[in-house]
Amino acid sequence: MGHDEQQKSAWMCHVCDLTSDKSEPIACAFCYKVTCALHLAHKTVLNKESGLYELQPICVECQIRPHL
Repeated sequence: MGHDEQQKSAWMCHVCDLTSDKSEPIACAFCYKVTCALHLAHKTVLNKESGLYELQPICVECQIRPHL
């Protein structure tokens, strides 16, 4: 393996326990847990510092938490 190639580590979705080393993991912007694409949505969230809205990755658990 050359220095240009990076070894990918396996990761596991905290919602469904899917494991993969074929894709890059994405962490939820609220709980910071790694989540698969099926259980992740990009939602518009207000950035309080800038006053602008940003798209942030949010897992399904954090999306439903306010409704529990």
